[in-house]
Amino acid sequence: MDYQASANAGLIKTNLLRVYSCGVFMVLFLTPLSVQADEISSTSTVTITAIVQSPQTSTVTPSPSAGGGGGGSGGNAGVPLTNTDSGVDVALFKGLAYPGSIVTLLKNGVILTETPASPNGTFEIHVRNLNAGTYTFGIRAEDADRLRSTLDLYTVFIANGITTVVDGIFIPPTVTTDKEEVKQGDPIIMTGKSAPNATLTLSVHSSKEIVKKTVSSSAGLWLYKFDSTELELGGHEVKARATTDSDLSLYSETVAFTVGTTNRIRNKATISSANRCDLNGDTRVNLKDFSIMAFWYKRSGFPPKADMNADGKINLVDFSVLAYCWTG
Repeated sequence: MDYQASANAGLIKTNLLRVYSCGVFMVLFLTPLSVQADEISSTSTVTITAIVQSPQTSTVTPSPSAGGGGGGSGGNAGVPLTNTDSGVDVALFKGLAYPGSIVTLLKNGVILTETPASPNGTFEIHVRNLNAGTYTFGIRAEDADRLRSTLDLYTVFIANGITTVVDGIFIPPTVTTDKEEVKQGDPIIMTGKSAPNATLTLSVHSSKEIVKKTVSSSAGLWLYKFDSTELELGGHEVKARATTDSDLSLYSETVAFTVGTTNRIRNKATISSANRCDLNGDTRVNLKDFSIMAFWYKRSGFPPKADMNADGKINLVDFSVLAYCWTG
């Protein structure tokens, strides 16, 4: 365990999901709620640091080993906090998305604010004027093609007089294919957006998992030309995750395609993160989908698509994602 404290700030790191409070500081160190058990890694952690607000400028000075994943924001490097007429931050979210993407922050399933990522993919979202309490924040990014990332969820306690810094967020990549159906033997183009110069690991599910790798450009664009002769006739899925020198993302949305006897181009107008929430395939997310998910609530044997955050169970987190995709 690494520990360091000053008169008005402190930092604790542990591999367990716990909250520590002592005097004037409190720190939480965790991975996102949407992490699957086999995805937890020391390179994909997020640090949540609580800093006491004061009339003077306050900073956090981490120990050398207290990095919380690349996130494009330099770990827990000193965060200046100053009182202004508009008030101080009660929460600050920092991380790495795709250059020029729109990063959205949701509070308890409702959009709170949006901000563009910088040309190198980094972002910061400042939150003010929240009452003390526990909130579930969701963060996702939308690329230039209006493809959305998976929604990362963080449950955070907001305290009076404390600024909570959530650092090291690494937005998963987006992914799509150029065809809904590919003629066996023809190539299918897999593409999307990610952090700049990242290594993309593509997982194609067939009778066995097929793994391919590619690298994103400095603008965050990635592309892979997949040879469909490697796949049998029928339905398949692909998902992607990104890796940098210091960080590892969660997996992207899963995109379905078919290997058949003809080529059918994918209609970009139908590409949306709401597609994964459309459990009955009617292009809407409404009470019908809610009813399907309610049926499988806390049951086993559910269809994989109903498990919105792929954690192996149907619970309130999945209902939060469903609410986010709601079209009515």
